[in-house]
Amino acid sequence: VDKYTCWHGQIVCSERPDLVNLSLLEFVGVKHIVLDISQIPLLLKNSYTDFKEVGRYLNFIIYELGKPLSFLKILDKVEIHSEDTVLSEIINFNSEERKEKLFLEKPVEYKETEEKLSYTIKNINWKNNSITADIETNKNAFLLLNSQFYPGWEAYINNSPVTILRANYLFQAIQVPAGIHKISFRYIPYSLLFGIAFSVVGIMILIFLYKFFSYRSMKF
Repeated sequence: VDKYTCWHGQIVCSERPDLVNLSLLEFVGVKHIVLDISQIPLLLKNSYTDFKEVGRYLNFIIYELGKPLSFLKILDKVEIHSEDTVLSEIINFNSEERKEKLFLEKPVEYKETEEKLSYTIKNINWKNNSITADIETNKNAFLLLNSQFYPGWEAYINNSPVTILRANYLFQAIQVPAGIHKISFRYIPYSLLFGIAFSVVGIMILIFLYKFFSYRSMKF
């Protein structure tokens, strides 16, 4: 909205709350907006009103949005759009209907069925750079993870690797078959892998040099 806008995970703040698309923030999982008391008149001008005050600190007020999209959600309806158009399609979609769709940028082998989706997600554990959960779904579908799509993430279903799809413009999704499964996402930054590789190479070079010069000193 403006240069002072900030977004940290599921918290958002802005100097112009009257211009913020709150329903779109809900769609990407934002749960709270943080405002200065002086901004309340601007917030009340927003066309979206499904929010409530949940706390205060000094001159700041915390509002909770009514229906933020879950951190993990299973969906069985898919829309495919190009990378250039997916964002505009999301923005212009009906605010409630878009929460029940997954927006992908590449075609996948998947066939929608009329069977009503039923699922459970439990035992969610987010620790360090890994996310795990137990899921059960009555049909083939997609699991949406409202965490940024970024190189270094890996996904597993029952310890078997699966492809991560870029979903809803910013986030991650995987295809899940019907049944009960253990899913996990792990983040291993490439910088860490490169660092380990260079360290191993460096150690091998040092060992080689040590043995080389030790051999030469013994020879002479």
